Amino acid sequence: MIESRISTLVQEFNDSGLDQTDPNRLTYRWSFKAPLGVIRIFQNKSAKPTDTTLMVTGDLQIKESRRFQLIQESRLTHASSTQTLSTLMETAQGTCREQR
Repeated sequence: MIESRISTLVQEFNDSGLDQTDPNRLTYRWSFKAPLGVIRIFQNKSAKPTDTTLMVTGDLQIKESRRFQLIQESRLTHASSTQTLSTLMETAQGTCREQR
């Protein structure tokens, strides 16, 4: 999980554990929600207070060649529904270094 200030608000954390069914790749997936409370959302030039929740899903894959790919999607929703107010897609890729 990408570390952030949201981490302290995490509820309903789920993860796949380390999946090694493919011998050429390690996979780890996670999801959680984080209640953010009431925030002001600007719509049509007016700020409306809205009770919100952040829904996060992530996927990390590390290949045998030590190459990795990370994808995490965060969706801000109304607390009482799944209506998306905003979405953030974070991606990263690179090479893992051995630690000694």
